[in-house]
Amino acid sequence: MSAEVEVFLAEYENVMTVPVTAVVESVEGTLCWVSMASGEIERRTLLLGDSDDVMIIVESGIEVGEKVVLNPRGAVQDARDVSLMPASDGDEGDQEKNASVRPDENQNDSSSGKAEQSQPRR
Repeated sequence: MSAEVEVFLAEYENVMTVPVTAVVESVEGTLCWVSMASGEIERRTLLLGDSDDVMIIVESGIEVGEKVVLNPRGAVQDARDVSLMPASDGDEGDQEKNASVRPDENQNDSSSGKAEQSQPRR
């Protein structure tokens, strides 16, 4: 006999989240890159909250609706130049926090996501 169990440790309403693939933990802090309306890419320092394997709560550093660059180390030279935070003993080499945000539905390109306000879970 077996069972599948899902345990919720925390549930949040009205929090801003971004995709885990948009965040880089560096020696300079936790960073992401935002695609500006002018076409420029701007580096931002984030203050993060809890995360899971899909999403990271962002407490400050970006605004809801801003477009973040997904996988910035593959897409932005400035991100490739950043020194990564050394992996701690339990991270098994992962350099990014685990979490994520839904891709921008109006964009055909998979290289950006949008900072979003979360909706309550039911």
